[in-house]
Amino acid sequence: MNSNIALIISSNLVELIVPSIYELSHIQMIYIHNTNNSKDKCELIKQLSSKIVDIYDNINQLIVKLFNDNIFPLLPISIINPQTIKETSIRDLTNEQATFMWFQLLLEILLQMPQTIDSKNEMMNECFLNYENDEIEKKKIIEFQQTYSSDTCIHWYTRDTFLYRLLNRALRTQNINNIFKFRFFIKDLYQQLENLAANNEMNTSVSIMYRGQMIAREELQKLQDNINGLISVNTFFSTTLSCNVATDFSGNGMGRPQFESVVFEINVNQKTTNKTICSYSPLFI
Repeated sequence: MNSNIALIISSNLVELIVPSIYELSHIQMIYIHNTNNSKDKCELIKQLSSKIVDIYDNINQLIVKLFNDNIFPLLPISIINPQTIKETSIRDLTNEQATFMWFQLLLEILLQMPQTIDSKNEMMNECFLNYENDEIEKKKIIEFQQTYSSDTCIHWYTRDTFLYRLLNRALRTQNINNIFKFRFFIKDLYQQLENLAANNEMNTSVSIMYRGQMIAREELQKLQDNINGLISVNTFFSTTLSCNVATDFSGNGMGRPQFESVVFEINVNQKTTNKTICSYSPLFI
């Protein structure tokens, strides 16, 4: 799987490193930490590449900017032209088409599986394995292990912790092995969202929701090329009732190489959808 890279460079290495790496496709963003009062020299280098985000004297400001620029995940959807599936036998489906169909079946199967201590332990082992060198996240994993109950799953999912990141990465990349390891939590979360939806009076009145995020230009082009096509959301999809809030999440049109700010307007008909939609203030999931 290809990965994009955000690179932090000390200012005393800028002249040595930037000219040799700025054309590499995986290098998407370059942040320069001004460690030797050479900002003028860095400004000249900055003109060389649009990938250089900015030059920072304060490392904390750099970290905040880095975080804000990278909290937007890849668009968590699959895009399929329904006509191509309709006219193609199962045997002749492309990898993308087959993945689209099997992913739907996989989630249905996981929701039918029983909750066991083994399934929870398998998920815990995966979490510890991914954060074995991160003491802060390991403490959160231990906290989850000791205090978690099914009625707290939404709280855990909406926290910025190991769980949100690992689960969404597995779902977004449609990695079947990793998704299976998180079946314990996926089932709890789905059931809690269903319970919340059943008791949510707002569900009957909400028809328009918004989601804002940055999207790779190639993903945006796929959407534009697939008008009236099928879109499958691969994660638990959060939205808001406020277009302004969604615009903030989209990045407000601020530049990032190879990305565009996009706000989705989603029209929901509760009478025709068979998917769970519920309010978990201030978001809809």
